[in-house]
Amino acid sequence: MRKTIFALLLLTTVCSAFKCNKEDTPVVCSSGPLVIKSLESEYGCSNTPMQMHINLNNTYRLINTQAEFNSLVTGSCLPNIDFNQYTLLIGKQALTGGLQNITYTALNDCNSNTQTVNVQITKSLALNAPNVTYHVLLPKVASTSSVQVNTTVN
Repeated sequence: MRKTIFALLLLTTVCSAFKCNKEDTPVVCSSGPLVIKSLESEYGCSNTPMQMHINLNNTYRLINTQAEFNSLVTGSCLPNIDFNQYTLLIGKQALTGGLQNITYTALNDCNSNTQTVNVQITKSLALNAPNVTYHVLLPKVASTSSVQVNTTVN
């Protein structure tokens, strides 16, 4: 019994000396560009602009749970997303022509506690006028943070 108490006391002393308690480690915010991740890159989905659907009209939504995702999103690829790691930003945009491509940039601003996502949708010369779905997997967005989305169609 005495050896066990000594071992626990020694372990506590060592952890205190080397800051083993993760709560003492401050979370560091890094302003700047965010790495863009998607359902294609992380979960192997394909053609999500045309194959994934959500009931939105020229707007977006943040999804934070698998249950919310399952109830709102339909399509050919519905993966189990790691919502402990990600927040899904998903939107719908009506076009007056066909879709050529969608590109994204994202920035994190620690001073304003804001993530800004720029969605650039480029139309093709095709005559169809689809409602396309766009999405980005953001690093988990805290409830105290805000997300601003700027959607441009060219």
